[in-house]
Amino acid sequence: MNKVKLHTIFLFLLFFSGNTSARVPNIIPAPVRMTVTEGGYSITPTTVIVAVDSVSLPLADYLNEYLSPMVGTPLSITVQPPAANAIVLAVNPRADLPAEGYRLSATRRGVDLTGKDRGGLFNGIQTLLQLLPETVYTRRTASPYPRIGCVEIKDYPRFSYRGMMLDVARTFIPIDRVKLYIDWLSHHKINKFHWHLADDEGWRVEIESYPQLARTAGFRGGDSPVKAIYGEWTRKYGGYYTQEEIREVVEFARFRNVEIIPEIDLPGHSRAVARVFPEILCRGPVDSTEAGYDRRNVWCASRESNYRMLEAILGEICDLFPSPYIHIGGDEVESSQWKACPDCRRLMHGKRPSVSQIADHFTERLGKILQARGKKMAVWNESVRSGRLTPQGKRIYGWESTEVCREVTRKGYRTVVMPGPYFYLDMREAPTEPGAIWAGMVNAERTYSFHFSSEGFSPEQMKQVEGVEAAFWSELGLSNPDGYMEFQHYPQLCALAEVGWSPSDTREWHDFRERLVRKHLARLASMGIRFRMFPPEVSYHKGNIAASAPIPETVIRYTTDGQEPDASSLLYSKPIQDTIPEKYLFKAFYLGRGSGSVTPSVRREIHIDSAATLTVTFPLHEMIDRNGLWYVGFPVPCDDVVVTRMEVASPDTTYTIIRHGWRINPFHRMRLYADARNRNGKLSVTLKNNDPKPCRLIFELAPSPYIEPAVILTSTLPQNVRFPFRNATDYNYTSYSRTRGTCHAGDSFTFTFREPVECRSMEVATGLHHMPRYHIISGFVEISPDGKTFRKADTLSAGRAVIYPEIPVKVLRIVSTSEGNGENAVAIQDLKIKPLKL
Repeated sequence: MNKVKLHTIFLFLLFFSGNTSARVPNIIPAPVRMTVTEGGYSITPTTVIVAVDSVSLPLADYLNEYLSPMVGTPLSITVQPPAANAIVLAVNPRADLPAEGYRLSATRRGVDLTGKDRGGLFNGIQTLLQLLPETVYTRRTASPYPRIGCVEIKDYPRFSYRGMMLDVARTFIPIDRVKLYIDWLSHHKINKFHWHLADDEGWRVEIESYPQLARTAGFRGGDSPVKAIYGEWTRKYGGYYTQEEIREVVEFARFRNVEIIPEIDLPGHSRAVARVFPEILCRGPVDSTEAGYDRRNVWCASRESNYRMLEAILGEICDLFPSPYIHIGGDEVESSQWKACPDCRRLMHGKRPSVSQIADHFTERLGKILQARGKKMAVWNESVRSGRLTPQGKRIYGWESTEVCREVTRKGYRTVVMPGPYFYLDMREAPTEPGAIWAGMVNAERTYSFHFSSEGFSPEQMKQVEGVEAAFWSELGLSNPDGYMEFQHYPQLCALAEVGWSPSDTREWHDFRERLVRKHLARLASMGIRFRMFPPEVSYHKGNIAASAPIPETVIRYTTDGQEPDASSLLYSKPIQDTIPEKYLFKAFYLGRGSGSVTPSVRREIHIDSAATLTVTFPLHEMIDRNGLWYVGFPVPCDDVVVTRMEVASPDTTYTIIRHGWRINPFHRMRLYADARNRNGKLSVTLKNNDPKPCRLIFELAPSPYIEPAVILTSTLPQNVRFPFRNATDYNYTSYSRTRGTCHAGDSFTFTFREPVECRSMEVATGLHHMPRYHIISGFVEISPDGKTFRKADTLSAGRAVIYPEIPVKVLRIVSTSEGNGENAVAIQDLKIKPLKL
């Protein structure tokens, strides 16, 4: 057994052995080696900070900013250590440590902290802050004086690259918030900030050679040629960073051991640029909506003027950012624009190049521009799909899947591993919470579960892995409340930090979660981070609703009117007796931070071994207590588990719900209609785990809060055959319909029920259910009892409305009053209809 494993066992025993556990530091990311001994050291007004060398001196001032408020006075900083009561900071390049490593020794006499380099010393200071009370981050006076337990730590990162990508193109983030964001990263030893500065929706950096680029393309909506999108359609909004602000942030990050890697996404994702400089586009058909908005977004690869323009732009980017790498994108290029361009078809000495050859040509040209500036090229994994580009001088960001990352490393490319299903923090963290869905459900446990060994990386492939990165794409930033970004980032980013820093064979989720809830969530609160609290577990069983807190100090609140619980909602204190659980929503609150909302359900835990098949049977009479529609789902995802068969069998009826196999999707629930014929039967589920890892599943059964009357949808707009109108009438809330062409004033969508419907409410939703796109920007809803006479029921707000009909509804009609929506389509979702009585 190696020393690291022995040390881990020692820490585990310390942590769970009576009163000793309170003394074991709950550090995130976990140090490589740590030994806790008896005693402690108190920081007082007479404590001295010693900066042994010139590198340490600025960091001594930085540390003093945190310590001096706790003791009520600035601490003295000297270069000569006293006999005792000192915190000694030093950098020793000859120390037996890897880059960014440090040693920290806290005894009764003081603290000695030595870094291998400046980054190591900064990382050690972050650990030192975590040895103090969490109030150190508030920079307020502490009482009594802060005390550090005696500890010996030797620590260094697993990977040299531990990164976070922030998209500010879709949602502009002011410069002060960006600095705060970087500060939070540095507290978690994240050392790379990948700054996504340009995309279809906005250009965020001032370019002096093309000043109108940021001044115009930095804004959208209103009189901007860049159309509004993502939830804000009625005003001009956005912003950009001046070069002075960029330099300020670069220095701010450098001081905190964070390298900023800028990204200008090319040659696609460039609609904002093209709206200011349409001459960058290819010759060929204009891809526009019926409202006349040109949606083309790819730089023409044949225009020499484009390369001259990009040489000037990238030259200024190179001057602004000292990072050796400049990220130039290369992802999701709409190659049809090149195919339709007569000039691109004649590229490369008159030959008819393939799309991949055109892409390689463009990438190579930009690579030469960067090389002339002394920079290297970073790109998304699509850029090297052809395999023709040499690995030298390139860094690849593998985002699509772990398989892609393995393939890129196998080809010899230096790779940052960031597959979306593990590291995209804009994904939903639970089935009912906001977020994107294409990469599945990504929460802290999911991010933490990433292990290179279990994902099939060979030792040779690992030699090409530079590290890991998470990403946050900000499409939902405008349409969600303030604090949404922090809710999506934390505590997931804490999990990312440990994946990138700590030894893989010492990482264990339950240990990490214990450290997180024991101390680190309080640290996040003291930093001012509005993190996502773990949600409560809420069970239902035959009229009994019981909620359990994720951690002891949690407060649980609930509502019964469909509104999201907040700090003023009803306080849960004991089980609730009610046979209508679907009207309840529960949330956990801790230190003023809330979880996502949870509805009561019947749950059963299922464990299935790797590459195994398992059949489980559930007696329905133990789970279902009334007739009607119930939802069957699996809200906890597994990578590759398939329901090969699901059926109900009883003396009176037998029928199959799934016959040909269905890969588990946490966002999709199946219907089970309960009645006298099947309530005494059994639900049988056969599962096949195609993943090499064992899997823990949750089987969930919950009554539907909605009714599903037969209805058809018609429109003045033609349907898209890939998203037909029937998708909005099947009451599958994960699908939707879409039109061909955008809406104009007077266009309408008409839901006609087979029979008039009496109900409590109807929720109408246009646009996508997971993304604020394809909405009807402005309009109204009207209803009719007979299809002849109509009355206005509500006005659309953000493409949605909830109406409370006082009459039976035969026809519901959505009427547009807007001219276009900045898109080439309108999407319509299923109606959510609540019964007259709950």
